[in-house]
Amino acid sequence: MKTTVRKIIYGAMFCIALPYLLYLWAYHTAPLVQLPIKDIPVFSVPLILTGTFFIVYSMWTLWKKGKGLPMNAFPPEHYVTTGLYRYFHHPIYVGAVLLIFGVMLKFESSSGFWLVAPIFTSLTITYVAGYEREIISRAFKDQNHTTVFDLPQNDSKKAGVTTQLKVFAWIYIPWFILYELFLPVESSAGAINSFIIVDEWIPLLPGSIVIYLFSYIYSLAIPFSLDTHVRVRQFVHEMAVAMILSFLCYLCVPFVADYAYPSPDHFFFRLLLWDKQWDGVTASFPSFHVIWALMAARYGAFKFPRARTLLYSISIAIAVSCLTTKNHSLADILAAGLISIIATHYNAIYKGILALCNRTGNSWREWHWGKVRFINHGIYAGLAGVAGFVMMSVFLPHQPGIIYAIGCAGFAGAALWAQFVEGSPSLLRPFGYYGSVLGIALTIFLITSFSSIGLWTLLAVSVMAAPVIQAIGRFRCLVQGCCHGKIKTMGPGLCFNHEKSRVNKISGLRGKQLYPTQLYSIAANLVIFLILLRCVYESLPASFITGLYLILNGASRFVEESLRGELQTPYLLNMRVYQWLALLSIITGCIITCINSTPLPGISWNPWNLLHATLYGLLIAAVYGMDFPYSNIRFSRLTQ
Repeated sequence: MKTTVRKIIYGAMFCIALPYLLYLWAYHTAPLVQLPIKDIPVFSVPLILTGTFFIVYSMWTLWKKGKGLPMNAFPPEHYVTTGLYRYFHHPIYVGAVLLIFGVMLKFESSSGFWLVAPIFTSLTITYVAGYEREIISRAFKDQNHTTVFDLPQNDSKKAGVTTQLKVFAWIYIPWFILYELFLPVESSAGAINSFIIVDEWIPLLPGSIVIYLFSYIYSLAIPFSLDTHVRVRQFVHEMAVAMILSFLCYLCVPFVADYAYPSPDHFFFRLLLWDKQWDGVTASFPSFHVIWALMAARYGAFKFPRARTLLYSISIAIAVSCLTTKNHSLADILAAGLISIIATHYNAIYKGILALCNRTGNSWREWHWGKVRFINHGIYAGLAGVAGFVMMSVFLPHQPGIIYAIGCAGFAGAALWAQFVEGSPSLLRPFGYYGSVLGIALTIFLITSFSSIGLWTLLAVSVMAAPVIQAIGRFRCLVQGCCHGKIKTMGPGLCFNHEKSRVNKISGLRGKQLYPTQLYSIAANLVIFLILLRCVYESLPASFITGLYLILNGASRFVEESLRGELQTPYLLNMRVYQWLALLSIITGCIITCINSTPLPGISWNPWNLLHATLYGLLIAAVYGMDFPYSNIRFSRLTQ
């Protein structure tokens, strides 16, 4: 009976409470999101019907074939690979995403479609990657489920037409949908036109629209040049990297390609303007036409080596046509070229970054002066402190005392928190991220009680500095060996060999290949910072920026924690305690985004703050890098 009640409560949480909370979130953030939205029944109705079908039919399949329901707390008895599970690993979640976008579009909820639905999609992926994936592999150890839409094996077998056509589902369709979502977004008041004086020297040649339009045919032919499974996987991976970088630019860089065309006077001019009707000035940096054209030449040359020169000549002609039709600026073309280089060399770049992290992770140095020791990882903490102080001071140029107070509260809270969560004879002075969050929040509440500076202003200023501090501070984690990953069975990882590293002294994983969780954290924090920077640029409310940081940080931390391998991390109800805190961060962030406030103040610079930042950095370096190795007094020793 108790199990039945628990199942009912668990099911009600996801089927009733969650949809209602998403509705409330969309309703209360409606005044903040004013992007265009208009119901298009030919899209909204199929999305709703398809999403509902996916959810209901997949639940029925789990009940019929798996002898259970989609509840991680009460998993089915059998692993299901039939029905929609033959095509998708998680068809219920696919249906939920389709349904929420369809409903928000049907009811013309701008905040629901542009804010709630995308974040819901991201959090669903977060939940699967950070928790459900591990639960499934633990409950069904022998399953090796591959779906129709999984990538082919990494072998040299011939790629059939079916596999080649699947490339459209893997890359083309997602790219098209995401790109089309950006087009209705009108350029903001702060948009920057990427056309500069150099672009004025390039003539407008309407006839080149023919070459520009040919780029679509050229790009659509790529899948049919992928003759082996290896080539298919290589193309999908490279284009996935290009897609991530491109859409991150569209989201975070306020560039537009806005050219004032003269009145049309002939056929090619009218054709050019007709094409422009289906495009827009946004989502122009980088030029996706150039990225796809370069990829077409690359993979066409693999298939037809003798045509290499011709294929790249066509790609260059397409790039030039982007300029001569004034659809793109030179900056758009250069950005596309850079992204193409990164995408086609992502594996080598990633291995190079891993090698740097490995060198950093095995670079432990320490210096002794009597009973005092300084460890080199304190240098990275100090640099993080300098960067964080500078970031906060551009918003609070004449309030260094407040910045000092917030910063000191951060490391004091981190020390106290970790002392009770992770403290041990080997770790008399550990530091915990969530303790710093709590310490900073309490201090800000106290400061705003006696200051004219608003609560949301101080909180937003703090969260603007947080990802910068964390990204640089992770280098300290590499040297110290904290926040490390669990054993990685496939692919390259980090290998810690220094005897003083926590990986060796506490976890006993010396010499093992580990997930590079510190690197993942650095990347996630850089992305979060770029998104927050765009929010500041668009003068969004300080409360919204604060809430968005808590959501994004919580999501990235939730996944990161699932890959970490520290033995001292406690568990609660079958999940790491820090994952619960990450969920709390996400929920808190959603609530805070519903609160309206004023934007952050404009940035300015006080030269004296560089001195203050340096002094604060020295303090942080001492706190995080200096200790008393022969003492057993609490807080005295960083490590043995």
